[in-house]
Amino acid sequence: MREVISVITCVYNGEKTIEDTIQSVLKQDFKDFEYIIVDGKSKDDTLKIVNKYSQKDPRIKLISESDTGIYDAYNKGVHHAKGDILIYVNADDFLFQGALEGIHEEFNLKKYDIYAGSISILSEDTNYYKENFRSKIPKHSLTNPSVLTPGICFSKEVFKKVGKFDTSFRICADFDLICRCLNQGLKIKYSDVLLNNMREGGISSNIKFEHVKKIEQIKVSLKNDGKNIVFWMKVLKKYVFTLLFHFFFKDELKKRRKYVQDKYSEKQIFWFR
Repeated sequence: MREVISVITCVYNGEKTIEDTIQSVLKQDFKDFEYIIVDGKSKDDTLKIVNKYSQKDPRIKLISESDTGIYDAYNKGVHHAKGDILIYVNADDFLFQGALEGIHEEFNLKKYDIYAGSISILSEDTNYYKENFRSKIPKHSLTNPSVLTPGICFSKEVFKKVGKFDTSFRICADFDLICRCLNQGLKIKYSDVLLNNMREGGISSNIKFEHVKKIEQIKVSLKNDGKNIVFWMKVLKKYVFTLLFHFFFKDELKKRRKYVQDKYSEKQIFWFR
């Protein structure tokens, strides 16, 4: 029996990118999914675009109501999800071809609670594109706040075991959730299968939120790992380097990004168009 995958998209005023997201989901070869779109009462044409597709495809379920932030919207998706596996594909993101089939083939719900696939990060403005494979980045731990939620799938049972996202965090509720999972011994499978393309520009990549992010990382550590002074020092060190690069070494950072980026193939990336 094939598991049902609940794909959850959270959006607010996403008219520029939401159609890419929707098409990348609906054109998957794997068809046993439900598609939950959680809208925060958008004021642009987002709902018009979503309704265009929901009227044709009964797998799409639209929830449009005010929320208190992205993690409140995430929790609404969990509440309404009927599938065995949950994956978040936000309105700035879109799936790789074959992503859902890859999840179905690799995510053994009897052995694992979480499936961490790989993602790409891209910027259409600069043609920057980088694939981030799980085998080449540190695995999740109580001292690794780089969660990359768009590439993670959860068993529905995870939220029954550890609870939903803590909405008191604006940016790091995903790190907190993973810490709770680790503390309760939940098992994570890591894979180099590419699942999600993530556009740059989300709240957690905005320099204005860097100080909030670092403060929240320390709060998560206090909540889940006690007084880990070494981790706190690493967080502060990274914060200083982030500020230095942003304000003083921006040109050098751009050169470095260009050097390490993967080949940008528009036809391959936007396979669904």
